[in-house]
Amino acid sequence: QLTNEEEYKLFAYRGLIKNRILKKRFHDALYYAEKAFEKDNKSRWVIDDLIKIYMVIEEYEKAEKMILKSIKLNHLSEQEANKLLL
Repeated sequence: QLTNEEEYKLFAYRGLIKNRILKKRFHDALYYAEKAFEKDNKSRWVIDDLIKIYMVIEEYEKAEKMILKSIKLNHLSEQEANKLLL
């Protein structure tokens, strides 16, 4: 229901994403994470979750794009990003 309310959408997506990750339902988590990213493409938690999900489902090119975006937004240091890229 919260996803129907514009002001609560990001909050609702965050809960849905965390829940799906905990249950190892990564493709479901990806669906909500991408929706959250459409709503706020600069939020650190959204980008961090997308990176985790992309890594687990082996979408490495997409993960790399998110890592590079995270560097540009100063969410990750170069050293942290290099660890993830390795």
